[in-house]
Amino acid sequence: MKKLAATAASLTASAVFALAPDGMNVLPEIHVLDTLHNTMTIRLICGEQPTTTGFDIVWWGEDDVPHTISFNTLEPHCTRYALQPGQKVNFRINGWDSDECHFNYQPERFECGQRYRLVAVLHDWNTSSNQVATEMERCQ
Repeated sequence: MKKLAATAASLTASAVFALAPDGMNVLPEIHVLDTLHNTMTIRLICGEQPTTTGFDIVWWGEDDVPHTISFNTLEPHCTRYALQPGQKVNFRINGWDSDECHFNYQPERFECGQRYRLVAVLHDWNTSSNQVATEMERCQ
């Protein structure tokens, strides 16, 4: 967990709830809990709107090209991603792998030592979370 400083900064930056339009008070939050080699551990905290049909994690590397990992909540074994307001889920991503619960639309592996920005977008609402920045652990 060499990225404690980056994680602490992202947690501090997103700890203050932003006010959203149309009377919505609490937006979803995304946090990078850990980076290890070529994977990230992410925490998504649901805001006022549930993630009943899923969400996307959009990430950009240093080349500034967006990549999308779409999380499906409609399959019976994927319901852990269907969050109600205030609930949270932790998951690992590597930018490449897909399964029945998540699909990488522009697969590209995370590279050690590279910087990344991430945001979550809820499917039903098109509501975005805070944006976080992190750096992968240095190559060994």
